[in-house]
Amino acid sequence: MPPAARITDMHTCPLFSGPVPHVGGPVITGEPTVIVVGVPQARITDKCICAGPTDVIVKGSPTVIVGGKPAARLGDMTAHGGVIVTGAPNVLIGEAAPPIAPFLISPICHLLAESLAENMQAQEMAQLAGAAYGNPDTEDGVPEGYRRASPEDLEQLGLYDPISGDNLTRPPDSDFRADVFVRRGSDGLQEYVVAFKGSTTGEDWLNNFLQGPGLRGGRLDRYVREKTGHGTDYYNEAAEIGRVATASARGNRVRFTGHSLGGGLASTAAAASGASAHTFNAAGLNRGTIEEFAPDGANPANVQAYYLEGDPLNRTQDAIWDGLHPEAFGNRHRMPTINEWTEADRQAGEEAVNPDNWIPDRLERSYAAHKAQQKRLHGMDEMMHSLKSQEADILAAKASNGCP
Repeated sequence: MPPAARITDMHTCPLFSGPVPHVGGPVITGEPTVIVVGVPQARITDKCICAGPTDVIVKGSPTVIVGGKPAARLGDMTAHGGVIVTGAPNVLIGEAAPPIAPFLISPICHLLAESLAENMQAQEMAQLAGAAYGNPDTEDGVPEGYRRASPEDLEQLGLYDPISGDNLTRPPDSDFRADVFVRRGSDGLQEYVVAFKGSTTGEDWLNNFLQGPGLRGGRLDRYVREKTGHGTDYYNEAAEIGRVATASARGNRVRFTGHSLGGGLASTAAAASGASAHTFNAAGLNRGTIEEFAPDGANPANVQAYYLEGDPLNRTQDAIWDGLHPEAFGNRHRMPTINEWTEADRQAGEEAVNPDNWIPDRLERSYAAHKAQQKRLHGMDEMMHSLKSQEADILAAKASNGCP
């Protein structure tokens, strides 16, 4: 009988993302109510860390059910073709008596399990990206289980010096802002998510404008800095946060997220550190920016880049020559627009117009309606609607295929 597999037990993964091997890591989810030698028991559909996309356990015991799912054991398979290679040596989980075969999840079911796990993680990261716009003194908008980082947390990550007062997430004389959120993982490790705020001020848009075409550090950047006191420091600051936080984590996990400009900054932090990120309707990264902060190359598989098909920023970036405004960096996920037009969008265009000035007034109102729609499609609320719709579709597909 094979030993029980638990959170922190290791697995191997033979897959490659391009030239990059996945390199199997520990099991990271399990059943919190069933503890095996001090650690939660792993089951089918529980996730394992890979250097590439997250792996999922797809084989388990046909006779031992934990939390409604077959228990995983040493030697059981994962979706990427790997196997669990460590377990609890003094807790053994048996096989079924012949002729019952071991429970093996179908290929469609393990693909749906992977999709659902990624969707739930994306929803969580989207909430944190949205919370970066909120009041830093409250927990409003912070998803359940997370909290805003304390000064002690920031010091632990190397982002705050209590003696000098220097705080990398709030540089002086700058509108740059990054918020850090913390939770305790089911394996006991701290999980830190750094969320970068998107564009809300003129300085934010200046960083967008100069970085996209590769003008950071150039003559125009120096001229603007001389005249206004502002330049493209945001991307330098994001890269430093990425490197410092990841190096200071001491075995804990650090990830990045952001929306719009914040998505571009999260991509920069991930490229500079090698950590993972989720971005939403993100500003693109110029190749020069990537080469500057990741001279040995950045792995796009580390960044899950979600964008709404109606998002005006990504539609513009994708339509323009790459050297002028590059597309969002990472493994891109095109999400459907759920609400193309809303009553609020239409209202400005459908209100009564001045009969003595009908055509200009109507054009002005139509433009206002279009502007309201584009702002909404770029925002986080419509992205959350799309992610929720995707979750419902995955759950319906699981049910129709008889998946656990």
